[in-house]
Amino acid sequence: MAQESSPAAKTGSTLIPLIMLLIVGVVWGAIFTVNKAAAEAAVPPLAYAFWSIFIAGVAMAVLSLIFDGRPKLGPKYLLFYFISGVANFGFAIILFAYAAPKLPAGVITLVMMMTPTMTYLFAFVLRIDRFRTASFLGLILGIIGVLVIVLPEFSLPTREMAGWFLLVLLGPTSFAVGNVYVAVSRPPEMPGLMATAGLCLGAAVFILPVLLVVDGTSNPLTVSSEGAATMVIAAAIYCITLTFFFEIIRRAGPLFWSQIGYISVVSGIVWGIIVFGEQHSAGIWLGAALMFGGLALVNSGVRAAAREESKAPAG
Repeated sequence: MAQESSPAAKTGSTLIPLIMLLIVGVVWGAIFTVNKAAAEAAVPPLAYAFWSIFIAGVAMAVLSLIFDGRPKLGPKYLLFYFISGVANFGFAIILFAYAAPKLPAGVITLVMMMTPTMTYLFAFVLRIDRFRTASFLGLILGIIGVLVIVLPEFSLPTREMAGWFLLVLLGPTSFAVGNVYVAVSRPPEMPGLMATAGLCLGAAVFILPVLLVVDGTSNPLTVSSEGAATMVIAAAIYCITLTFFFEIIRRAGPLFWSQIGYISVVSGIVWGIIVFGEQHSAGIWLGAALMFGGLALVNSGVRAAAREESKAPAG
């Protein structure tokens, strides 16, 4: 999920943002279980990806028209909608939809912990951020966790699953690109609901031609009631997650939001256990622990940098 550039220092209680973070963490963690349910209901992956994000975009556009007024549709805004939509959702949800029947939902959820790590890597390479020992060690620890999980004889039962796990790592890589792009490119005058609607519809515009080429005969009215339900539930998850995302950023800042990684991964694993009765090997849990440690180190480096920046004299 994208993170905006740091706003002005936040004041006041963090109780409300904390409650919101817990809610959205549980909700977002369910998306991978819903993806798997859609696959089991025989919903074509591209159709599922397109209709769920399109429904979310239309719903958020209606809310934006009610609360934000006339949409911003100039060239720079349309470009922002499209690029942020592709990076933050369009590419990743296609990838996750195809991977859903190939991997346990809890295992796919683990890759989300790599998003802050990959974001730091891109920010460092692009010189948006500087070298920090804690964050670099977190990057290394996260990579070790990934290697532990993809060893078929130790963690995943088949080599094919290992290949799919490595492929879905492109998801957090895409999110990281979106993080950096939104941090430097979101127009400051753009309201949160409008940004959410534009992001969802931008992702839908990206997916639509791929859908038409690969599965042009797909019709959402022909899917089963279970399949239709997964699309609606996924759309609701996208709406809730993105709405809370912008509000938490507004109230408490992006560093507070970054803790979503811990909550959503735990909830994603729990959702997989509850809904599908998934069980994971010792290797999966060891890899998860290493990735959690890496995420903690990356976030500690970010917090240290924020403290240094707040103490620096104004230039």
